[in-house]
Amino acid sequence: TKGELSKDEATKLLAALKSLSPAKPSKGEEASWKEKTAALVLAGEKLEKGDADAGAAVKAAANCKACHDVHREKK
Repeated sequence: TKGELSKDEATKLLAALKSLSPAKPSKGEEASWKEKTAALVLAGEKLEKGDADAGAAVKAAANCKACHDVHREKK
């Protein structure tokens, strides 16, 4: 969110984010999973392009707790 990634790091992050979407969530609704992962991919694309609002997009989309609460099985 601070804009400190290199172009290469942003490209690698985007690839990792894109790999999440086709995965199946261990719990929760698949539509919710698709919505959350699509927002992450969009934010990653902004990062890779160097968009001025990329940091805000990442901050909004990368709320780990919100996703884990809905889609991650409890241990």
